[in-house]
Amino acid sequence: MKRFTLLIILFVIVASGWLRAGDAEEKRVLTLAEAVALAIERHPQVLSAQAREEALKGRIREVRSDALPDVTLNASGMRWRDPSFLNSPSFDQIAAQFPGSLIVESANLFDYHVAVSQPLYTAGKIGTAIKLASLESEGVGVDRARVEQEIKLRVIRSFNDLLLAEKQLDVARDTVAQRELHLEMARSRYKLGVATEVDVLRSEVSLANARPELIRAENSVRHARAVLNNLLVRPIDFPTEAAGELAYTPPTQGPLAEVIRHALDRRPEMQRARINLLESTDQIKLAQAEN
Repeated sequence: MKRFTLLIILFVIVASGWLRAGDAEEKRVLTLAEAVALAIERHPQVLSAQAREEALKGRIREVRSDALPDVTLNASGMRWRDPSFLNSPSFDQIAAQFPGSLIVESANLFDYHVAVSQPLYTAGKIGTAIKLASLESEGVGVDRARVEQEIKLRVIRSFNDLLLAEKQLDVARDTVAQRELHLEMARSRYKLGVATEVDVLRSEVSLANARPELIRAENSVRHARAVLNNLLVRPIDFPTEAAGELAYTPPTQGPLAEVIRHALDRRPEMQRARINLLESTDQIKLAQAEN
């Protein structure tokens, strides 16, 4: 019994070591670039967009296969034995010694054939279908870029929110520490007779007003860390830390018309709209070919 107990304890120690090793693989302190890369690697929306892109590649191969030759091979085999002629009504007219020498042998029958078909003219149906599949694959790629762009933007916001919340928490802690020090000074001065009781009460009220701000700042850090962990597909309470500093970078000034033109050319929504327009045109051609 003691040996069995020792084995259980040893197993628990080893298992806890494995769990700690698994947690150690998760990096706690992340830079902004590392956080963005981790979210792109893990987030379900990005993985779903990647899966749709792979599925469309398979769809293109499937559509292209309609233009290739179709080879069909059929084969069959049968072993046949028919003793029915022995039951003929005129069989009794044969000499008595002759029927016993008759042996019904089995026969093997085999059949096989090969068929090859090749579409020669489809009124443009196959070519249009291939073009449609290629356009949809390009559209799915645009959708993936849009999803990745949204995830990156959300990670950047949550990362900066965590940095800001941590800085605000440091300020709140310093404020509480300073007001505690002021309260001690006010009490010391009151004992020495150089301050009134009102000064002590004022310091106590100031300290009491600062403590809710400290609690609010701590909760803001927890919330910002939970949002970032959710985007990184980590446990909500994982102790993720943001490495970096908040800094203001003034935007580069440019002509408004140029900015608008750049957005119309590069935004995934506009690219998807143009692809949808091309797909609609090819859908009409495909319907006409099928008719």
